[in-house]
Amino acid sequence: MTDHEPPKRGQEFMHSSFQRQLPDGTQGFAVMKVTAVRRGEVFYTYADSPTNKGDWRMPIENWIKRYGTAASRP
Repeated sequence: MTDHEPPKRGQEFMHSSFQRQLPDGTQGFAVMKVTAVRRGEVFYTYADSPTNKGDWRMPIENWIKRYGTAASRP
């Protein structure tokens, strides 16, 4: 894998700024999943979303700066 490999569909990551209420009532950063990677953009939604529709998107370059490459994700 190269340093510039985009994220993979289905890959989960913790969003750097979206917060969500956790079951215990506290706030935590939202766990997201990649729904698609196309035309230089990463589409993503909440990891527990019942649909696979990408609710948000960002340029691949920004995703790599914030979250690393597909190779650096668990």
